[in-house]
Amino acid sequence: MLEPAAAYEWSTYDLATGLVTRSGRSGTIESLSIKAKAGEGLYLGAVLREGIDSVINDQPVIGEEMIVVTVADVKRWAGKLLSYTDWMITRAADPGDGTPVPAEVLERRATIRARSAVIEAMSPIPADYRDKKYWT
Repeated sequence: MLEPAAAYEWSTYDLATGLVTRSGRSGTIESLSIKAKAGEGLYLGAVLREGIDSVINDQPVIGEEMIVVTVADVKRWAGKLLSYTDWMITRAADPGDGTPVPAEVLERRATIRARSAVIEAMSPIPADYRDKKYWT
C-alpha cells in the first residue's frame, strides 16, 4: 500500500534520448491516468513532504504502451465484482424478507476481497489485473 502523499508526479521520457516527453502532477493517486507509449519510459513518484520524493515506478516500455494501474483502479474493479451480489446482502438485511445469502456467494465475496488485497500489494500492479487468473 502506498504511503499517503501530498501529490503525485509523473513523466514519460524517450528511451533513446532520455528527454522528458510529457509530465504532470495530481493531488490524488485516484485521479492519475497515464499511458506511456512504446519507446518511452515512465516515472511515477509521490511527493511525501515538500522536497522529499518517493519513486513508485520507473520502468521502460518496450513494444507496447504501458498503463499505470493504481490501488484505486483495483478497488473499483473489486467493487464492480461485488456489486453483482450486493442485492443479496441487502435482501438478507431487510426485516421484511431476510432471505439468507447462500454460503457460496459469501465465499465468493470473501475471495474477491482477499484477491483485491493481494493485487493492491503488487508493485507494479499488472495492467491485466482484471483477468480471471487474479480473481479466482
